[in-house]
Amino acid sequence: MVDYAQYAMWGIPLWAFLLDCIIGDPRTGWHPVVLIGNTISFFENILYFKSESNIKKFFFGTLTVIAVLGFVTGIGTIILLIAYLGGVWGHVIINTVMLYICITPRSLAEAGAEIAKLLRTKNLETARFKLSWIVGRDTQDLDESEITRGAIETIAENTVDGIIAPIFYFILFGPLGALIYR
Repeated sequence: MVDYAQYAMWGIPLWAFLLDCIIGDPRTGWHPVVLIGNTISFFENILYFKSESNIKKFFFGTLTVIAVLGFVTGIGTIILLIAYLGGVWGHVIINTVMLYICITPRSLAEAGAEIAKLLRTKNLETARFKLSWIVGRDTQDLDESEITRGAIETIAENTVDGIIAPIFYFILFGPLGALIYR
């Protein structure tokens, strides 16, 4: 008898990728990556004291990172323990969803396509504005080639950060690896 669950488990990165292509990145305050950002802010406010001393900054910064990683790992572990109660298919579904929230192929494709469309229609002002959403630099004075270069560089970098690296860490360490990386 064929064990389809084993095939489904090996396909988790593909299932997560397809899920993201179909649904995309939900824009909500309850998105896990947003919640992780809120967790970082919470622990920064509690643990990271403003100080002139570099040693204190390093110590409290390290403490903040450890607290955030511990919290995210704990929540992820609880979710995985609940998933295991659902058997192999519960495991496959939860692992797929956990990886899905860590990757961003559709968002990257949409951002790139939108900027490309604006450049084709010579709408440089709006292209500069949309580019400013995905880059960390001033875009107000960029010409068409600089907008193009900025979009390509950012999408290439974010392909590594938002797709390749989470899948890599998922393959090495499972869903917690992807979640902690993210």
